[in-house]
Amino acid sequence: MVFPLLALAFLTACASRTPTPEQLASANYGPTPRLHKEAIREYFNRTLKDPYSVVYQKISEPVKGWTRDPLISGGAHHFGWLVDATINAKNAYGGYVGYKTYSFLLRDDTIIDVITPETPMAY
Repeated sequence: MVFPLLALAFLTACASRTPTPEQLASANYGPTPRLHKEAIREYFNRTLKDPYSVVYQKISEPVKGWTRDPLISGGAHHFGWLVDATINAKNAYGGYVGYKTYSFLLRDDTIIDVITPETPMAY
C-alpha cells in the first residue's frame, strides 16, 4: 500500500515541474528590463575573483521566461525575463577558463535567479 502512495506523490511532483499553459498565460512577468546589461555586469563585478578580467562575448536581449525552486524547497515558479550572458574570465590561478553561459531571471531590472553553467536550465 505504501508503494502506490509514493508513486503517486512522485508523479504529482513531476507534473508540477513545468507551469501549466494557464499559468504561463496569466503569469505576471513584469515590465521588460531596460538595465539588464548593467545588472549582469554588476553581478559579475561582485562574484568573480578577478572582475576586471571578464570578457563579454554576448549578453542577449530579454525574453519572457521562468525558473522553479527545487522541489525540496516547495517548487515555486518564478516568472520574469531571461537573459543569457556568455563570458570568459580568469580563475584564481590567473588563467582564462573558457567561455561559459549564465542565465539570469530578472524582474524590475533586478536579478532574482541565476542559472550557472553548473546547474540545469529550468525554463
